[in-house]
Amino acid sequence: MTLLWLALLASALCGVANLLDRSLVHGDADEASPMTLLAIGGAIHSVMALFLGAWTMPVYGLDPTVFVPLFLNGAIYSLAIWLYLSCLKTEDTSRVVPFFQLIPLFGLVMANLRLGELPTPFDRIGIACLVAGGLALSLKRGVVRGRLALFMILAAGLIALSDVVFAEFGRGHAFSGAVFADWSGKGVFGLLALASPRARRGFLPGLRSKIGLMLAGEVTYAIGDALFDIAKLVMPVAIAQAAFCSQPLFVYLGVILLASRFPSLREEPTGAGERIRKLTGILLMVAGGIVLST
Repeated sequence: MTLLWLALLASALCGVANLLDRSLVHGDADEASPMTLLAIGGAIHSVMALFLGAWTMPVYGLDPTVFVPLFLNGAIYSLAIWLYLSCLKTEDTSRVVPFFQLIPLFGLVMANLRLGELPTPFDRIGIACLVAGGLALSLKRGVVRGRLALFMILAAGLIALSDVVFAEFGRGHAFSGAVFADWSGKGVFGLLALASPRARRGFLPGLRSKIGLMLAGEVTYAIGDALFDIAKLVMPVAIAQAAFCSQPLFVYLGVILLASRFPSLREEPTGAGERIRKLTGILLMVAGGIVLST
């Protein structure tokens, strides 16, 4: 598909944002807690929504039957991000990221049920290549903890559901209006994390100590998220999700490029077998992208 590059570019940008998440959750201070980071992210989304809304509302207006579901969809997204950050707080990123490869599989089922979308057998081969390649890049030997598996399977399912809801209610309407509703929901429901005493204690210190890194991460993620929103509106959701889940490839490349600037991103030295596995993962993901783009 000619528009596949939208989801791949979105994946690259969000992969960079995920790398920054490692530094944000580091430490035991209140400002590094998942609830605090969710609240700060909500504040940033709210500001971006206000700027977008100042232009969107006078031009397009907002249909309540579209705005309300997309706004409430922010609750689904916020819960998924809290689950993700909670896992990232206690687990290595390489153990967390592989579960995101479940998103296109959940999305395939949900999009078929809600939108009547069913990718062709050729498309499904491409999806399988991307998922397998992402797993090959991400998985490491070791025991997967039950809490990690439960939280991340739920997070993957919620993100897939959020994508399908956005596609269902956003298609056929002005893109900027749909994104405004989406960002508004993410902002408001993110700020609800301030109900947590720890989030309230860490919010202002977190703004002072992490605002630069969070702004870089959130703005990068927001641009990627907006591109992904476009992809969901113009192509089958499961295919967009599969391309978006190529993040392990960009995370892997990002670690190589940024490790000298951010020492915390460095991974343990790997042997020849590990490098072969990662090269196989890259080739599978490239093959999947080629299949889906034809």
